[in-house]
Amino acid sequence: MFDQVEIKLRLIELLKTLPMCKSDSTGREWTVRCPYCGDSKNPTHGHFSILIDTNSDRPLLYRCFKCNESGILNNQVLEDLGIYTTQSFIKDFKTYNLLSGKKISYNIDKPKTYSIPDINKIDFNIQEKLSYLNNRLGINLSVNDYKDYNIIFNFTDFMEYNNISKSIIKDRSRLELDTNYVGFLSSNKNKIVFRSVNDNGWFGRYYKVTIDVYNRSPNTFYGINNSIDLLYTDNIDIHIAEGTFDILSIYMNLREKNKNNSLYYASCGYSFSSIIKYLISIGICTNLNLHIYSDNDKTDEDHIKLLDNNFYRIWIDKIYIHRNTYNEEKDFGVSKEKIKEIIYPLY
Repeated sequence: MFDQVEIKLRLIELLKTLPMCKSDSTGREWTVRCPYCGDSKNPTHGHFSILIDTNSDRPLLYRCFKCNESGILNNQVLEDLGIYTTQSFIKDFKTYNLLSGKKISYNIDKPKTYSIPDINKIDFNIQEKLSYLNNRLGINLSVNDYKDYNIIFNFTDFMEYNNISKSIIKDRSRLELDTNYVGFLSSNKNKIVFRSVNDNGWFGRYYKVTIDVYNRSPNTFYGINNSIDLLYTDNIDIHIAEGTFDILSIYMNLREKNKNNSLYYASCGYSFSSIIKYLISIGICTNLNLHIYSDNDKTDEDHIKLLDNNFYRIWIDKIYIHRNTYNEEKDFGVSKEKIKEIIYPLY
């Protein structure tokens, strides 16, 4: 019989099997290593916090205090953590999440949608970001042209336009993002990946903000105008790069004649395989060609790890590696004249 306290105690025991797991003094907050950002270099430290209150029926929430990844703990997150358990536990765990979620918010299964507002006044910070993007990618788009790519130049304006509570982030942090970062709204309209446009950002190169913790869609990757014919007969080309600038340049500078039945994603700290898992889960699961746009600090052996599970061979017909060999450039996030692309099959 379903018992919520027993489920939580069992979950705690499963967490304790991980290489690193600690609890706070109350025994309600458990910290493990983050599976999404890789966490700190010290394997004995973790930033991925999970709230498990055996005296409350509130949802099981998680947040990484390093990369800001957050949401409601579900079976996919457990799998990402490296926890695999029995079908009976999974069933009870799903039941608990469903019941606790409904008590918290009616909208838990109805994710909010957010829009990028037009920018009518371009201040110094916005102009600096626009110039950086255009110069970096070797293009000449207006600030409102970038709306089509779900790019946010001013976080505060975005929050006010969509009636998002400012309590999700401190005022000082929001001002920093407005000043030195440009935001990329995820495909599920739940998360924003911020990228510094200079070397002065407090948060480093990347920073993530979750704007709706009740949005449980796993599609938290940055994608560009992805649309395909669901009755497709030709192969689907899936283009994946690590960074947002990379995928923008690939889409605009390299694949301008190859946009039908093609999907473009930036992994933004997730594994490439997690994107494939998501696509398979929504039915895009046959006749797939995977194109990996590799940073040059990654070897083919790093990508071959994707094939360790024969599961992927069932779904993917071919995997191609793309590299930029121009003057020792590290990746594809540059203008077209700085790209010398080579392509070869991984298998």
